[in-house]
Amino acid sequence: MQKRMNTEELLGKLAEMRRSIPYLSERPRPENKSLLDARTVEEFETAAVVDALETLAEDVRATIEETAQRAYENALDVYYAAEELARDPQNAHIVPHVEAMRAAHQKSYGKPIPTKEETEERRNRRNEARRRKAGPGTAPSTHVEL
Repeated sequence: MQKRMNTEELLGKLAEMRRSIPYLSERPRPENKSLLDARTVEEFETAAVVDALETLAEDVRATIEETAQRAYENALDVYYAAEELARDPQNAHIVPHVEAMRAAHQKSYGKPIPTKEETEERRNRRNEARRRKAGPGTAPSTHVEL
């Protein structure tokens, strides 16, 4: 005999896991049509668990993408600061590091490092899109920029 899953406990654990995802931006959850197709309690419970798992996977994916983008932009900020310092003749020792960063970026991304203005513009567009998604009256994110 197959053991019946404890749906409430499982959904509670998944919700707990979701809450533990750092920097999870609040985004609306998509409506799950499969719950409406359930004919039995077991089908409904299974659909609810599948929906929760898919949502958790999407949240993890989105958080990883956002974190990677922030890390990339933070690395660019370091590059811009080093580039500015390297302009001073007293900091000539920094020039090889700036050149190495340029070469590494070109090798990794197949294109030159974006300008500081391009990076700021991209950052502003992303932040504006996040504000629009959150909607009016939404509490500000608790994310802290490093």
